[in-house]
Amino acid sequence: MSNSRHPGLVVIDLINEMVDPNGKMSAAFCQFEQQHQTLNKVANLLHFAREHQWTIIHVRVGFSDDYHEVSGHSPLFANAATHGALKLSSWGCEFHPKVAPVLGESIICKHRVSAFYQTNLELLLRVAGVSDLYLAGVSTQMTIQTTSREAHDRDFKVHVVSDGCISANDQEQQQNLPSLGRIAKLIQVDAIISQQRDH
Repeated sequence: MSNSRHPGLVVIDLINEMVDPNGKMSAAFCQFEQQHQTLNKVANLLHFAREHQWTIIHVRVGFSDDYHEVSGHSPLFANAATHGALKLSSWGCEFHPKVAPVLGESIICKHRVSAFYQTNLELLLRVAGVSDLYLAGVSTQMTIQTTSREAHDRDFKVHVVSDGCISANDQEQQQNLPSLGRIAKLIQVDAIISQQRDH
């Protein structure tokens, strides 16, 4: 790991299926997002990160139309297949317009909960020299938890953007953030922007 401080922002699963009212898996997440304006906060962070030349990587979960990547042992993804959700060829797997990638930003497709599992995420972060890793996305209790723990064990300095993460409800958010705080720094968008500008 490089000793130089270089931030990387990884935005996970902010796709239409999850955060648009017409998404097949979005009902609870949309209610939370609308209450907390999470997409606007992540959009502000993306704008700041682009201005300051952070490494930015967008991750989305998705499957082929025949779902051949889905394990029959996964209740989570078997449910998606049952409802015809998370097809990579569909509108549902497109990134929400408020937080969509721009030219030059990496896009990763994952087939499991963690953004690291059998993807080139770690490779991209290492090549870019990222030391401080900021995570935002959906959902706090699943993907953010799993990816944070794996990032921690890969010796990244992990920052969870608490107001840039979406849960099914406030209770789940409040239950999961304290455990994340044991392996990562919990920080809000405004604080990130303020701290970086101070440097």
